[in-house]
Amino acid sequence: MMMGASGVVVPGIDADTALMMHMDGANDGVTFSDSSITNNKGNATVGGNVVTKTATKKWGTASAYSPGANPDNLTYAYDTDWNIYADDTVDYNIDLFVKFADHVGSEIFLIQNHKTLVNYHWYLRHVHGSGLEFFIKDTSVTKVDISGGEIEDTDWHHILVAKVVSAGPTVEWGLYKDGTQVAYVSQAFEGANDGVLEIMNWSNHAVSFNGNTDELRIQKSNLFGAAPNVGLTDTIDVPTKAYSA
Repeated sequence: MMMGASGVVVPGIDADTALMMHMDGANDGVTFSDSSITNNKGNATVGGNVVTKTATKKWGTASAYSPGANPDNLTYAYDTDWNIYADDTVDYNIDLFVKFADHVGSEIFLIQNHKTLVNYHWYLRHVHGSGLEFFIKDTSVTKVDISGGEIEDTDWHHILVAKVVSAGPTVEWGLYKDGTQVAYVSQAFEGANDGVLEIMNWSNHAVSFNGNTDELRIQKSNLFGAAPNVGLTDTIDVPTKAYSA
């Protein structure tokens, strides 16, 4: 591993990595695998027309491309690792690189929706006209809803959601675009969610992402050293290479 400008170790893959998808493969391939070390999740289930594209990638051999129609997605069966708000003593970092093909309406990057209860879910999306949004609803109550940092081009962008557990009962939630904090809320709570993890589509609402995704990781620690705050002054080091152990 390398040290970033802030002195924080540039993120890699370790025992706390819950999902690590490099999105590598042959052109128009349909194999999307997890490279995490602990509780490896294997290959994602491919829905619709999601494929690997070698001509467009952040690093490695390819990225995942979604045409942006229902049911274009990648899914993983329920795992406790997906329920990021089950324990308010556990940090989480969720990050990925995205490249938009267009800018229309709402586009989902990640969602975990409860198997049977529609009012239990969390998602990360982009709403054109307002920006990135990270949202959690539990028992019909909105627990976290933070947004900012609109993406208006078709360049690669790094997105991070940071759940940071500080001293006492406080849990800080931050949203970052290209290393800069764009949203914040302090909210401690715990809840249950037993749904699948969907990537690049919310099939229940036919909300998809049209574009490319690369280096997607769910991390059960604050590997970025994020310190989200109400003044939106925090920054993190954007990775400069593919994640490795």
